[in-house]
Amino acid sequence: MRLYLVRHVETESNEKKILQGFEDSPISEKGLKQLEKLSRRLKEENIDVCYTSDLLRAKKTAEGIMEFHKCISIKISEDVREINLGEFSGKKVGSLKEAADKLNIPLFDFQPEGGERLKDFVERIRNFYHYLLENYPNKSILVVTHGGVIVHLLIEILGYEHTFENVKKFIAKNASLTIIEIQNKKVNVILDRSTKHLG
Repeated sequence: MRLYLVRHVETESNEKKILQGFEDSPISEKGLKQLEKLSRRLKEENIDVCYTSDLLRAKKTAEGIMEFHKCISIKISEDVREINLGEFSGKKVGSLKEAADKLNIPLFDFQPEGGERLKDFVERIRNFYHYLLENYPNKSILVVTHGGVIVHLLIEILGYEHTFENVKKFIAKNASLTIIEIQNKKVNVILDRSTKHLG
C-alpha cells in the first residue's frame, strides 16, 4: 500500500492560531495559493482511492487535488475528522493542554465538555488505518485530513507510543505531503511532512 497523507490547506482560524476541532473556518488567501501548488504537486501521482474528512476545509482541499484525477470519486469519511474539541473549539492553541494540566489529568484521558477523549480519537484513527491495510493492500491511497489525524496516523504507522512528546515530533503543517509505502508490515517513509512544493 502506498499512502499519501495531506493536511488541509490553511484556514483563517489556522492563520489566527485558533483551535477548530469539528468547527470549520474559511480557507485563507494563503490557503488558496497552497491548494493550487499542492494540486500541481500531486497531478502526476497515480492515485487509486481518495478519502477525505467531511469537514469543509479538508473536503475543499481534496476537491482541488482531485480536479486532476476526475475518474476517481472522493470517499467522505467521519473517521478522518479532526478530534472533537468540544468547548475548546474556537479557543487559542494550547488551551486544551493547559486545562488538562490544571486538573492534573493526563491529556490522553482528558475529555472536554461536549468533546472527545484523545484516547478515543486515537482508537478511531487506528481502526481507520487497519481498515485501509485490510481493504487496499496493493493500492495508492490519498487521505486528505487534519493535523491531529496525521500526527496520530504517523505515530501508529511507525510504531511509537501516543505520548505528548511524540505528538510534538510529528506536527504536520498546512498543505504538507507525506508519502509512505507499507508492504508485508515493512514501512518506508518516502516523503515526511514535506512543504517543498509550496516554495
